[in-house]
Amino acid sequence: MYKFYESIPFGVLILGKETLEVEYLNNRFSNIFNISNNIIGKKISNLYLPNAIIDAICYCDCNDKDCNLRDIKINSSTFIDIKISVKENTLEVFINEIHEDSKNNIDIINDYIINTKLLEAFPYFICTTDKEGNIKCMNKKAHDSLAKAGIEDLKNLFHFIEVYNLYNDYGEILRIKEIPLYATLNQGSCMVNKVLLCNMNHENFYIEVTTLPIINQDSIIGSICILKDITESYANILKEKKEREKFLALSTELKTKCDIIGILRKREQEHLMHLKDVINNISEGILVINDNHKITLCNNAVCNILGLKQIELLDYNNIVRKYSISTEDKNDKSLGKYFNKYHMNNVSIKNLVLKLKDNNSNELKYIEYSSNPIIKSSGELVYTIITLKDITDKKLNEIYAEEQSEFVKNVLNTLDIPISVLDYPGFTNRLLNKKFEQILTTLFDKKYSADNIIGKNILEVFSSRGNDEFIKKLLYSVENNEEVVLAPFSVKEANEKEKYYKMKITPYKVKGENKRIYIHGIDVTEETNHNLQLERINRMKDEFLTIVSHELRTPLTIIYSSLQLANDIYSDEITPNIKKTLNRINQNCSRLLKLTNNIMDISKAEEKMLSINNKEFDVVMESEKIVNLVNFYGREKSLNIIFDTNEEECKVVIDKQKYERILLNLLSNAIKYTPENKRIYVLIDVKEDYFTLTIKDEGVGIPEDKIDCIFDRCTQIDSTLSRGAEGLGLGLTVVKKFMEAMKGSIYVKSKIAQGSEFIVVLDRKSPVPNSISQLATISENCGDIVNIEMSDIN
Repeated sequence: MYKFYESIPFGVLILGKETLEVEYLNNRFSNIFNISNNIIGKKISNLYLPNAIIDAICYCDCNDKDCNLRDIKINSSTFIDIKISVKENTLEVFINEIHEDSKNNIDIINDYIINTKLLEAFPYFICTTDKEGNIKCMNKKAHDSLAKAGIEDLKNLFHFIEVYNLYNDYGEILRIKEIPLYATLNQGSCMVNKVLLCNMNHENFYIEVTTLPIINQDSIIGSICILKDITESYANILKEKKEREKFLALSTELKTKCDIIGILRKREQEHLMHLKDVINNISEGILVINDNHKITLCNNAVCNILGLKQIELLDYNNIVRKYSISTEDKNDKSLGKYFNKYHMNNVSIKNLVLKLKDNNSNELKYIEYSSNPIIKSSGELVYTIITLKDITDKKLNEIYAEEQSEFVKNVLNTLDIPISVLDYPGFTNRLLNKKFEQILTTLFDKKYSADNIIGKNILEVFSSRGNDEFIKKLLYSVENNEEVVLAPFSVKEANEKEKYYKMKITPYKVKGENKRIYIHGIDVTEETNHNLQLERINRMKDEFLTIVSHELRTPLTIIYSSLQLANDIYSDEITPNIKKTLNRINQNCSRLLKLTNNIMDISKAEEKMLSINNKEFDVVMESEKIVNLVNFYGREKSLNIIFDTNEEECKVVIDKQKYERILLNLLSNAIKYTPENKRIYVLIDVKEDYFTLTIKDEGVGIPEDKIDCIFDRCTQIDSTLSRGAEGLGLGLTVVKKFMEAMKGSIYVKSKIAQGSEFIVVLDRKSPVPNSISQLATISENCGDIVNIEMSDIN
């Protein structure tokens, strides 16, 4: 690459940047400083050069900067000019030698000395220019070249590109600032061996251009330009370069393909080894049999499953000698028939279960056998792949599960209670026993068996049958995830004996969104018969009490009327002791009248025979009148009964007598269960369409768990105070029955030791029409009614 430097008239030294090791020096440099060529690779400090040169080189290397030195004297008759150019990786040192005795034989270019004979010594185009590129002198080769190109009168080298285009290596046209001469004249750069493409007269030429600056007193005053036609040699270089690139591309492609083939072969080998390892480590046995029925591949699992070595497997008789082989086919096909029907005819076999019995130990094995023939398009068999899977544990578990299932089924069928299990969604019947079959027959009026129902959707099975209530309860249970109990129903046994069952439907979550529904029955025959007997006894008792009450009513009415008559007519003749006796008779007669009235009213209510006699009256005035009359009984216990209302008048159309008895019963309870020196409040709140009656006391209160049962007949709260109260506990039952008949509502709020609050809500105009009265009124006198209702207050 440095061959060109041997032909130029300068000494050239090229050093490595930073290391300052010698990479090249031409013969002219060696001759100037008397240095041998064996210093290549050594540092510049090993060269015997003037200190000025070494200092200048170190300066340029450290500062990454070009420099020029003029008239450096190396001996008495010789001077040198130095140009140091800093490149990317090298430092280029150019030396121009000037002898004292040749100063009179030179041409002066802007006061710079050039040896004219030296130009003619070059075999190439060479010329010198001034700072503007004007040609100052050229050798004969340059004259001839310009004449040949038809531009012998060229005065300025920059005008050359105006005549002929110059291109770089990329085929791009060069501008003036991009040609080497411009860089040399403007930047002082030494442009060496730059190849340019020139198009002259439609013919391409490659020119090697070298331009060196001429420097005087650190100023660029001109340049030396050397041109060399290298078209032929450069064409060969380009051709070689293209061929080299093509060869390298082919070599690279070939190497890449070889590498890929090597990688693929390596991977194939690895995959084969991996496949072999996989086949030998899978739990299923794999056999490959060729078209001659010989084994070509057998993995370790086959040997483990059959308990034979691979060499023993080559002879089928070894398997037959070790095992007795049979199938579980219901058609009882022998293994030989399977072989002839499927294997010999190249037909696939899927999951055939073989039962192997060891002829020595009688141990059983279950093998799942599958075969798949591989056939060419011509129909010729290539090989057959056989897989063997040991399912002994699975099969034994299945057999055990079947035995357990049969055992459970037998146990369930012996139970005398109905049991069934459904899967949801789908309502598929999973299990049912014989007793449940009888239940279904009773519920849906048709004989059913397990075979008709197991595995089927019971909603579809029973869709056209009766008993929609059972289906509704079943759907409600599973949709709301709640246990549902069906009402008891009767079933006739085979001996015509009637039994009662109460069915429970219980959903359980088993997996994901799936559920299982358990249905079982409870034999409630004894309980039901007992309840039926109690109901009959209760009805007989009610009838008896009704009859007794009705029969007692007439004599009681006569006694009560006689007492009133005695008090009214013979009052002057009655002594204090007799009066006291008559009052006691009157009080107990009133109690009996109240009791008979309550018993008859309750009986009529339960028979839906209570009469309603609506009439218009002022409920505020009537309520206040009753409160004033009852105050007499309150004062006897030092109780203060307070009446209040939000309206002074309220006309209503309801059953007046029943309203009075409701108010009197609630007041009677409040007085009985409120200690002395307490208050009782009677409040009326009138609304547009209805009104509320509130009786609030400061009594003993009602336990929270007893509130729901206070309206039951003969119920009294178990407390010291209540046990001292008179009566059978029918008053609140009568109140509840009257409220139901009048389509009203009653609410209770209570706290122990703080009191109770009864709230009655009635429409101002009764929604219940009048009915014919079936009960004669004992007395229309409000005072008599109060006396009767308050008769059990001591």
